[in-house]
Amino acid sequence: MEINIVHPSLNVHGGAELICLEMIKIFRNNNYRVNLYTLDKPDFNYISRSYGDFVKADSHFYYTNQQISTKAPIVRILYLGYLYMKLLLLSQKNNSITINNFGGVLPIIADFSYIHSVPLFSMHINSKQNPYQIPHWGATSKLYFIIFFLLKSIFRLSNIITNSQYNAQIIQSLISKKSLLIHPPIKKQDREDNCLEKRQMILTVSRISRMKNLEIIPHIASLVKVESLFSILGGTQAHSTEVINKITELSDKKGIVNKIKIIRNPKRNMIDDAYSSASVYLSTQPTEAFGMAIVEAIMHDCVPLTPRMGGPWIDILEERQGWFGFGYSSALQAALIIKLLLSNEEMRKKISKRAKKKATLYESQVFQTKMIKLMHHSGLYIS
Repeated sequence: MEINIVHPSLNVHGGAELICLEMIKIFRNNNYRVNLYTLDKPDFNYISRSYGDFVKADSHFYYTNQQISTKAPIVRILYLGYLYMKLLLLSQKNNSITINNFGGVLPIIADFSYIHSVPLFSMHINSKQNPYQIPHWGATSKLYFIIFFLLKSIFRLSNIITNSQYNAQIIQSLISKKSLLIHPPIKKQDREDNCLEKRQMILTVSRISRMKNLEIIPHIASLVKVESLFSILGGTQAHSTEVINKITELSDKKGIVNKIKIIRNPKRNMIDDAYSSASVYLSTQPTEAFGMAIVEAIMHDCVPLTPRMGGPWIDILEERQGWFGFGYSSALQAALIIKLLLSNEEMRKKISKRAKKKATLYESQVFQTKMIKLMHHSGLYIS
């Protein structure tokens, strides 16, 4: 049996791209033939730099050698949406299963659509939210919603897979569709960090984009009145320079330039080293659907600090303040919690130990078992 995976691009490195690579590896290792469909040709050297070793699909179809970008005129973005629809249609084959790995935009046509982030069709509630940085979103969002509901009436909705209870609730409320909950795969920690000395470091690993709310970090850092270093590691994209300039400007204004360090497009070993050194992991996006980097940090004995809403707070921390980590509602509250954790190592270790035990629920083997079971049972109906 063949499995077709459709994803816009592997050249934007985030959680969805990691899951795409993980699915390819899992399915191929379990004797499925995997066909990958993308809009552009992957830069495999860049992928290797970010993710380390990976497995390629058996076959790969793409439209262009030029990397796509959302920093483009709205007409170009609509054209890319049209091409993605064509990919979904092209992937439909007899005796095969198709997974749309970009279900948050168009969860249609494919047998399964994996929704990794808060779905775009929920943004009509607040059109100021613009996760893909689409030009003139206030106006074009209305066009998107018309197109989405039109296509939803023409094509069948996919079976929905999503990564958190938080997202499942949103999807159910908007399109009356129940989701299959499969948490993202987090690679089990191979290296032993217990013997390493933790630094007074607060770490954020995130794609450097507007939607991540990274600009709050200088505000928090300026309120932490103890010796500390805030490190931001992340891949860059179209609007990253604007975000970095804003962080630098705020840091300079608050006199804390030496307190914030930004590393662009880090190699995988650099990220692991940062996890091992950091005492606290700071998440900044209030509408994060799950937060794979948060669980990775927990596996490296970091205590997570997340906005008091969204998937990390609900799914990972279980809305229990101070048990698996902490939630915050303001920069001042985040700063006070950081100061508390940096000044009380015994408490920090106690919370870290509890969180690390829970993190085993998200190990890659759990994801693999669920995905293979899903494909096997689905295959019984189409073969």
